[in-house]
Amino acid sequence: MRNLTPEEVNERSGGLLEETFQSMADAEGEENPEDRLALVRSNVASYLRAGQIRGIIVLDAAPDDLIREFSYLNEHSDLDLRLLVVERYRLGRHEYFYHSRFLVSGEAEPEIKRQRLRLRLIVEKFSKMKPPIFSTHATKESVRVYREGWPAAVHYEFGDWKDSISIEIRVRHREYPKVADFLPRLREHLATAIPETQRVELATDPSGWTRLQFFFGEEIDPYRIAQSMVRLCRTEKDISTLLREGNG
Repeated sequence: MRNLTPEEVNERSGGLLEETFQSMADAEGEENPEDRLALVRSNVASYLRAGQIRGIIVLDAAPDDLIREFSYLNEHSDLDLRLLVVERYRLGRHEYFYHSRFLVSGEAEPEIKRQRLRLRLIVEKFSKMKPPIFSTHATKESVRVYREGWPAAVHYEFGDWKDSISIEIRVRHREYPKVADFLPRLREHLATAIPETQRVELATDPSGWTRLQFFFGEEIDPYRIAQSMVRLCRTEKDISTLLREGNG
C-alpha cells in the first residue's frame, strides 16, 4: 500500500476513501471544510508513503485459523493488524447489549500477548458461551473469570501449565471459609459433570488461596475445555448463596 497514492486507494475501494474524506471534512464544528479536506488528504498520503497502516477486521465471531494468522503476523512482523469481535446479548424483547473486544491487537495488553495461543483460543470460545454476568481478565500466566457481584477473593480461573490447561475455582480461605469448606463437596459433585480431565486437585497454598483445579491435556479440544469452564461456572448459584450468608 505504501506504493499507492490516495487516488489509487480510492479507486480500489470503489470511491469509499473519498466518501470518508468528505465525511471527516464536513464534520460538525469544522469552520473550513475545504482546508480540512486538503489536510486529511495530505495526512493520508504521508501515512501511505511511510507505511503507517492499520488493518482491522470486525466480525461477530472469528474462526481459529484467522486468529492464528493475525496473531502470527502481529508477533512476527511490523504490521498493525487487529481482529475485533462484536457480540450481542438480548436484555429484553427489543433491547440489546453490544460488547466489543479485540482478539488480536497491536496494542494488546502485554499479558495477553505473552499467553500461549492455545489458552487464547480456549478463552475466546468460553467468551462466546458464558453468560453476561461473567467477565475475563488476563494476567501473565492465567485468565481470571469474575462473577458480577462477587469479591475478587472468590473467582474462577484458566491456568496454563505448558503441558496442560487447568480450570479452577480460587478462594481466599481466611476471608471466605464457608466457600473454601464447600470445595471438597463440589469436587465430588463435579467428578462426572466435567469429563476428560487428566487429574483433579484440591490444594491450599501458603499465599492463602484454596483451589479446586481440573487439568486437561494438550490433546483435548479447546471447545471441550471452554465448555467445561461453563459447567464449572454453573456452581455460582451455590457459591452466591454462601456469600450472602455472610463471611462466605
